[in-house]
Amino acid sequence: MATASPCTNHRRVALLAAVLLIAGTPAAAQLVTGVVVEGGTELPVAGASLELMDTTGLRRGSAVADTAGAFRIMVPQPGVYWLKVSHIAYTSAETVTFSAAVGVEVKLELRMMPSAVALEPLRVVGRSDYNAGWLQEYYERAVWTRRSGMGRVFFRDEVERANLPTTSTFLTYLLPRAGCRPSIFVDGLQMQDASQLDGVLQPQALEGVELYNNRVFLPDRYANRGHCAVALFWTRRDLEGARPMTWRRALVTGGVIAGLLLLLQL
Repeated sequence: MATASPCTNHRRVALLAAVLLIAGTPAAAQLVTGVVVEGGTELPVAGASLELMDTTGLRRGSAVADTAGAFRIMVPQPGVYWLKVSHIAYTSAETVTFSAAVGVEVKLELRMMPSAVALEPLRVVGRSDYNAGWLQEYYERAVWTRRSGMGRVFFRDEVERANLPTTSTFLTYLLPRAGCRPSIFVDGLQMQDASQLDGVLQPQALEGVELYNNRVFLPDRYANRGHCAVALFWTRRDLEGARPMTWRRALVTGGVIAGLLLLLQL
């Protein structure tokens, strides 16, 4: 049974939540989606602000409901979470806690009520698969890597909080051994150097980063291939028009950058 929210100092409004937990393979991501509606009228609450909180009270993700009241939040890692929901026309509210396991999509229906009443518990009503696409490799390994200490991982919310000026700045956290030139990959595609990395990928498009500074701890896909250290960058799947990095995209971007440099020299 769901437990009460860890925060009790906010006035709660009625948020009636129906939850659909979608369990897939261990290689899939965890995702929170749903809709915010007004209790009684069932009209969408456009512009409702949602914050995904962990049990320590740390914000791990956020979203704003669209005109249909719909929202989508990618959960950075498996665990127990709760939502803070607010809107200028309603009293701020908090949901009860719910679990987000690997390969699970949590679908919520939240009703914001004008009067202060008790919050109903969440209800599990079904299960199904969620496809992580090109991020499958990242999701199935990132949590284990952090727990084992074999490498360093930045989840999306940590990337956002870092607020680094360029993607290559993450390489300063790699700390490879003397004489080692790290190998850089974007969605599994190897980059020539840090300059090409910055040319094809901005920090705001990052879903996550994995850093391995010892050949002994490299993931199987990158082991025994002459890499002394590896930096793996993964792009977000939820951006409009999102698609994985390909050689064609890398070459086109590289050509544009080379052309700009040539113009600057004239």
